[in-house]
Amino acid sequence: MRMKIMVKRDGSIVYSLTPFYKIVYGLFCLILVVGFFSVRGEGPLGASIIIPLLLFIISLGGAGYRESWHFTPPTGEIVYKVGFFFWVKASRYSRDEVKRITITHFVRGRTIEDPRLRGRGRNRSMVIFSLQFSDDSTKDIEIITERASGGATEGAARKIATAMNIPYWQDRQSER
Repeated sequence: MRMKIMVKRDGSIVYSLTPFYKIVYGLFCLILVVGFFSVRGEGPLGASIIIPLLLFIISLGGAGYRESWHFTPPTGEIVYKVGFFFWVKASRYSRDEVKRITITHFVRGRTIEDPRLRGRGRNRSMVIFSLQFSDDSTKDIEIITERASGGATEGAARKIATAMNIPYWQDRQSER
């Protein structure tokens, strides 16, 4: 799922999922509900309702999924929120805890021992946008294909690093 950066009027930055996915999952839920009521009018529900019901539950979960990063430059606070509907877990970090914001590129299917060796399947160039903390632990913000990113992930990372006054590090320039 694609994330998008938004700068609020107060100067804070929100990096969150685009509403497109919620709309698509919500429309799918609506179609399934209409289907349930049309089938229910035809007679008793049987075992054939199980698969549409599972699809409804999965799409309802997709419609209610929330993931966002809130960066507040004046206070130096970073808040990560993830959850479904109103069940949300928030993790708070301080700007002082963050060593740097990193962008790392890799190709799925390659090994560290032999970078020329390719694994089976679809090998795509990937981009990882993450926070690296002072204790050398990392928290990944977004992992996306380089093609889907199109440089937007790198741009968002640079913008956030500049606004928060956190060092920025990138292993190489993007190919797009």
